Formats: sequence, structure tokens, C-alpha cells
Amino acid sequence: MPGEKLRHASHGGRGSAAGARCSRRVRREHPRYDQRDVVRPTAVERVPVKDARWTFTGTWKETGRAKLTAEKGAAASIEFEGTGAIVAGTYLTSGGKLQVFVDGKPDRTLDVFSDEKGNRGGESVWHAFGLKPGKHQIRLVVLGETYPGSTGSDISLDDLVVFK
Repeated sequence: MPGEKLRHASHGGRGSAAGARCSRRVRREHPRYDQRDVVRPTAVERVPVKDARWTFTGTWKETGRAKLTAEKGAAASIEFEGTGAIVAGTYLTSGGKLQVFVDGKPDRTLDVFSDEKGNRGGESVWHAFGLKPGKHQIRLVVLGETYPGSTGSDISLDDLVVFK
């Protein structure tokens, strides 16, 4: 549902953006940490791609709860208030590449190619934590490029998970 409040979400990698539990406090067991509790951000909202806060340019096709495109230059943007975010989507056997911008600055280039036999939906395709508290904008630009081993250049987005 639009504006759905969340209790738990994954903290990154190609992990599930919806299924894993996250703790507000995590004990670090590594020599470079001084063993104090580390405060982790809390997922506070899930914003589906069908929510009016998302802006899309280019041609995007609705596929269930997701939006899909392979069009070079097509883009998706959203503003949020928080200290972190996860963009959830599907890793596709036909997955391609996209460029991510945060607050107008290039962040990184990603691929959404599934290195497994099938597609994997509801996954974290991009994340950032430790942003300054306040308003931020994420812009995802489709490069229209095929990832090595992929059968296409598709990009599929599900939603944004906001952290504070």
C-alpha cells in the first residue's frame, strides 16, 4: 500500500528488501570496533512505484506492482526524507545497467542481471545509508546496455524503502 509503514527491512547487498529483520542496535564483533552498540537506521516507509511521489520519464510498462523498461535514457526519480534508502526491484535474466544519482551527484553504475537461472524479485538493487538527515532525491537513469551474460537491458523497479 502507498505510504505503508515498515517494521523490518534488509540492510543491503542483493538481499531481500522486505524479508530480513533489522535490529536498531547491532553488536560488532570486529577488532576495529570498540564493541559499543552501533545504532542502525530504522525502515519507516515503503513507497511503491505506483505512488505519485515517483516521477518517470521515457516509456515504462507496468508489470504487476513493478515498472519495467529497457529504453536508453528512461529515468525514475523520487524525493524522500531520511538518512538512508533501498531501491527494490527485480534481478532479471534480461537485466541491464543503470546509473544512480543521489542529490544530483553520480553515485554508481549498477546492473540488475540475475546471475541465477531465474528472475529474483523484491531484491535490493541499490542502497545508501548514513545520509545527512533531511530531504534527498534519487534518480535512476537507464543506460540501455546489456550486462555480460544477460539476454537484454531491462530494468524493473518495485519501490523505495526509506530509513530514518
